[in-house]
Amino acid sequence: MKRRLRGTLPRATAALYLWGLLPVFAVAAPAAVLLDAERNYTLGIALELLEDPEGLLEIGDVMGLSDGFVVSGTKEPNLGFTNSVYWVRFSPINRTAVQSWMLEHGYAPLDYIELYVTDGGKIVHTSKSGDRVAQSAREIRGRVAVFPLDLPPGSTRTIYLRFKTAGNMAMPLTLFPAERFVERRAAVQLVIGLYFGLML
Repeated sequence: MKRRLRGTLPRATAALYLWGLLPVFAVAAPAAVLLDAERNYTLGIALELLEDPEGLLEIGDVMGLSDGFVVSGTKEPNLGFTNSVYWVRFSPINRTAVQSWMLEHGYAPLDYIELYVTDGGKIVHTSKSGDRVAQSAREIRGRVAVFPLDLPPGSTRTIYLRFKTAGNMAMPLTLFPAERFVERRAAVQLVIGLYFGLML
């Protein structure tokens, strides 16, 4: 039986789940299996979420948890306004020949996002982005948060994201093959350029 996340868990209940005082029935979300190198993947259904009401958990704490995460159960998780920090976990299985991917968070106003890529229980890459993170501190500059991911063909890596914001806690996450992402961004910028050109 899988418990689906419909909104923000009450803090007391979340704490009991976190410290193992209540049973947790969500074992794992459906895996994000990458089969087609020509398409993008909406990740919501493949996400597992963990509420951190006090914002005290570090990545090492989260990686060490055997339970506590709950299945997203929706294509675009939106938890509304909350003071809690949220952690997200997913493990894409790459069955394509493409190694370079882009992870896009499509909600620009979210304040802080931290990315941790793990392989075999070890952190192999970290990054940060968000509305309150300077463009110069991001790996990929732009209006929304974008993270480059190295996913070797045939591999399964576990990815963690830490979300913190004073506004709406929305998590629209999409995974793109890097080449397709670049083409898409170029097309969007061309349309924007034409629009403003016509306005002059």
